[in-house]
Amino acid sequence: ERGSTEWNISDLIPDGRAHEIYPDIAVCPEDIIKKIAVILPVMSDFKRSGIFNFSRCLFPETLPKGTFFIDAKKKSEDWKIERSEGRHFEENGVYRDIHKEILPVCADCPFKNNCGGYWQRAIDIFGEERINNLIREIRPF
Repeated sequence: ERGSTEWNISDLIPDGRAHEIYPDIAVCPEDIIKKIAVILPVMSDFKRSGIFNFSRCLFPETLPKGTFFIDAKKKSEDWKIERSEGRHFEENGVYRDIHKEILPVCADCPFKNNCGGYWQRAIDIFGEERINNLIREIRPF
């Protein structure tokens, strides 16, 4: 209605102050998946929609037209952000984010080399088994 042609969403990066208060403000992975189901149809209303910092496994393999993912690979190659030196890096063809962990469920993911994994802080709070099981449920690769 207001003429916007681009819309972006970003997951909270558990760094700095957000790392300290993450247990109080983190959204559980099940709720994130529910919200993603609500926003995906909205994304197709825009010419371009960006998804920043989310783990790729939380989204369907096919995204609405004009939707792009800014993952660890994209940030490592293209983004030079102040104070982010060394946060994103490539290791043997796998792009990483120092705040993310590659889980066992990532092994068969088609995006495993680019995504960076899942927030380590969220794994600490919600549990690796819970997150692995949820991802297996929604993305049976």
